[in-house]
Amino acid sequence: MSNRREYMKGFKIILAMSASALSTSAALAQAVVPAPGDADAQSSAPAPSEPPVAAAAAPSDSAVGDIVVTANKRSERLSRVPISITAASGEQLSNLGITSPQGLEKITPGLTFTQSNYGASVYTLRGVGGFVEALAFAPTVSVYVDQVPLPFSRLTEGASLDPERVEVLKGPQGTLFGQNSTGGAINYIAAKPTDTLKAGADLTYGRFDEVDVGGYVSGPLTDTLKARLAFRSEHRSAWQYNYVDDPAVTPFGSSNKNGVRDFSVARLLVDWNPTSDLSVELNVNGWFDKSDMQQKQYATYLPLVPGGADRVIPGVPSLQAALQNYPLATGNSRAAGFDPGLSNRRDDSFYQAALKVEYNLSSRVQLTSISSYSHSKTFGPTDLDGTIYPVSRNNIVGSFDVYSQELRLAGSLFPDDRLKWLVGGNYEYDKVNDTANLYINTTNSGIPIPAGATTQVGGVPQPDGSQVFYFNSFQNLANQKIKTAAVFGGLTFALTDRITLEGSARYTDRRDKYEGCLIEPFGPTGAFARTLSALSQALTGAATPPVAGPQGCITLNSSNTFFPGLIHQDLNEHNFSYRGSVSWRPTDAVMLYANVTKGFKAGAFENLSAVSVSQTLPVKQESVLAYETGLKSFWFNRALQIDVAGFYYDYRAKQIADYVTNFVFGTLPSLVSIPKSRITGFETSITARPVQGLSLNTGVTYVNSKVLSHYLTPGLIGVAQDIKGDALPLTPKWQISANGDYEAPVSDSLKAFVGASAVYHSRATPAFVSGSFNLPSYVVLDLRAGVETQDGRYRLEVWGKNVTNKYYLTTFVHTGDTLSTLTGMPATYGLTFKFRLD
Repeated sequence: MSNRREYMKGFKIILAMSASALSTSAALAQAVVPAPGDADAQSSAPAPSEPPVAAAAAPSDSAVGDIVVTANKRSERLSRVPISITAASGEQLSNLGITSPQGLEKITPGLTFTQSNYGASVYTLRGVGGFVEALAFAPTVSVYVDQVPLPFSRLTEGASLDPERVEVLKGPQGTLFGQNSTGGAINYIAAKPTDTLKAGADLTYGRFDEVDVGGYVSGPLTDTLKARLAFRSEHRSAWQYNYVDDPAVTPFGSSNKNGVRDFSVARLLVDWNPTSDLSVELNVNGWFDKSDMQQKQYATYLPLVPGGADRVIPGVPSLQAALQNYPLATGNSRAAGFDPGLSNRRDDSFYQAALKVEYNLSSRVQLTSISSYSHSKTFGPTDLDGTIYPVSRNNIVGSFDVYSQELRLAGSLFPDDRLKWLVGGNYEYDKVNDTANLYINTTNSGIPIPAGATTQVGGVPQPDGSQVFYFNSFQNLANQKIKTAAVFGGLTFALTDRITLEGSARYTDRRDKYEGCLIEPFGPTGAFARTLSALSQALTGAATPPVAGPQGCITLNSSNTFFPGLIHQDLNEHNFSYRGSVSWRPTDAVMLYANVTKGFKAGAFENLSAVSVSQTLPVKQESVLAYETGLKSFWFNRALQIDVAGFYYDYRAKQIADYVTNFVFGTLPSLVSIPKSRITGFETSITARPVQGLSLNTGVTYVNSKVLSHYLTPGLIGVAQDIKGDALPLTPKWQISANGDYEAPVSDSLKAFVGASAVYHSRATPAFVSGSFNLPSYVVLDLRAGVETQDGRYRLEVWGKNVTNKYYLTTFVHTGDTLSTLTGMPATYGLTFKFRLD
C-alpha cells in the first residue's frame, strides 16, 4: 500500500495538468485521423532545424530514423507520441525472420507469447494477459490490421502478411481503437498499392524440409485505380516424435511423428481515388491452417482425484500405474507424447472483406468509414496429457462471424492546426459457436455412488456396497452472440510550441448472450447421463432418476436435477475509458511525457465441463488504471536514440484460467477473477548507429507484479493456497532483447551483412500455486549472414534460429491425470533468397 501511495503522489501533478483537457473531452477518444493535406503537417509543426521524417532508417544510415506511426490514427513521428510504442518496418521484420505476431517478442520487451493448451495464441504485455480457452474470449492484447479489429486470438494468424510496419502499443488502449484492451494493441499496417509497378518474391528452405514461398505484385491499373496482391505459403515436415514406444498401445504402422506446418495466406488491396477528396480502399484477405497442433511433454503424475477410480484400458493393465512410471524427456525439445495413430492436424480457415472510405468535407475536416466482415472456422484436435496413453483428448469445433463498423469525423482548428479533434462511433456484432468434444480415461471419469442410493441404472458393485459409474466422452457447448456499441472522441491541443495536452475517452456498451451446457452425445442412455442420474439420485434421495434434456444437456441445476435444456445467461456491461497526457519538448531532440489511462476488457464466459449451472456464470470485466511517465530522445546528431518509461498499473478483477476443486470431479479448470493486483516497472530502449553500416538496438523491461487481495485457489498442483503476494503468471521480471546488424560493401554492386538477435526471459510462473513447477530463465540466440546487391534487388541469406538449441519451457498445463509442458522450438536453420523489382 505504501508503494501505491508513493506512485499516487508522484502522479498528482499529471492529473492536475490533464484535468482541463479531460473536462472538455469526457466523451471523446484519442483516435485522431489526419486532416486533409500532407500527413506530417498534421502533427505539431516541427522546428526548422529538425531533420525530415523517414519511414524507417536503412541500416547503412549514419543516423537513427524517426518512424512515422499511426498509433493515434493520424500520421505522426514516433518520437512525438506520448505513449510507449515499439515500431518496426516491414523490411526490418523480414530481415529478422518475424513472419507472425508471435515473433514480435523478439523486438518488444515486455511482450510474451505462449500457446494455450488448445492451441490459441496468448499474448501478455507488461504482465497483463489472459490465459483462457473459450473461443469467444477477447484478448487483453488486441490485434488490428489497418485499424480493422481481429477481436479473437484465433483470427490473427494472417495479420503479419506483407506489412509496411507494425506498432506495438503498451498500456490500456480502449480510447484509441474500437475494441477495449487492458494490456495493449498490436497494430499492423499493410503495405499499400504503389503508383508504379513493383514486385518481390521470397524463397526459404530450412531444417525439417521447411519450404516457404511468398511474394507480392503492386502497381496501377488505371489513372485512378491501383492494386497490390500478396501471398505467403509455409510448409514443414514433422519436427516432434514420440519418445516412448509401448507395443501394447502402438498400432502397427501408426505415425509417431508430429509438427507438420501447412499454412497459406493471401491479401488483395485495391485503392480507388476518383477525386482528390475521395479515397476508397478494399481489402480482401484469407488464410487456412492445416498444421499439426504442437504436442506436449510429460512432466509428472498428478491425478485429478487422488486415489480415484482406475479405469481399465484394453492393452494397458493399469493406466494409473503406467502414468506414474512414465519416463521424462527433459532437455529435448523435439521429444513429445501423443496418442499414436490419431491425427493432430488442425483445420482452420479465415476470410475477410474490409472497406475503408475517406472523404474530405472541407480543407480541414475528413469523414472516415471502416466496414468489415470476417468469417472463420476452426477444428483443433488436442492430445491433453503428454503421453502415448488414451488419458484425455479434446477436439474443438467452432466458428466466428464478426461484423464491425466505425464512422468518425476528424479535423483541426486554429492556425498551424494547433487543435486537432475527432468524434465517432463503433458497432461490432460477434457470433461465436464453440463445441469441445472430450474423451477421457481419468481418475474423475469414474464416480463412486453411495451404497444407500436407490438406482435404476447399471453400475459396478464395489466391495463396500457402493457403485462406480464410468464415462469417457461428453461435449461442452458455449455459443455466444455479442453486440458492442461505443462513442468516442479526442482532443490534442498544442498549448505552446513545446507543450501539448491530449485528452480522450470512450463510452462502451456491450451485451453478451450465452447459451450452453454439458452434453451427453449418446442421449439419455449414454454413460455420462447415467452417471449424473445416479449422482442426482444420491444427492436428492429421489426414487427415480432425472431425465436429460431434449438437446442432450445433462447440467445439474441448484436442486441437483437436470436443467431442462440449454442454459441461457446474459452479461450486459458498460464502461467509460479515458486517457489524459501532457508532453513537453525542451529541445527538438527531447520529449518528456506523462499520462494516466483507464482501460477495460470485457467480461467473459468459459467453455467448461459444466456439471452444475453455477459453472456457466461469467466473470465480470477487468480494468487497469495505468500511470506512465517517459522520455524519448536523440543524441549525438541522431546517432543515438534513448527511450525510457516507468509505469504503475492498478489491476482490478483480473480474468485468468485457473483451477477449482469439485467435490466429485476433483481439480478442474475454471475461469476466475482476481480482485486486486498491481504492476510496477520500467523499460528502456536504446538504438545506436555508432559507425556507418552498424546498427545496434537493445530493449530492457522490468516488471514487478503482485496480487494484493486474498484469494484461495488450488492452482496447478491442486493444493488450495492463498495467493496474496504472488506474482502474476507468465510474467518474467526481466526481459531483454538485443539486435545487431553490420553491413559493408564488398564491390561496387555487392555488400555483405551479418547480424545477431538475442532474447532473455527471467524465471516466471505458469499459473498460480505452481509449486516447484516453474518456467526457468532462458536465452535464445539467432544469427544471420549473407550478401545483397547495392540496389537491394537481390538478397541471399543464411540464418539460424535458437542456434544453441536451447531447451526452454513456455507453459505448464494440468489436464487429465498428468502435468505436462509445452517447449520452445529447437534449433532451425536455412537459406533465404529475396528478389525485389522496383
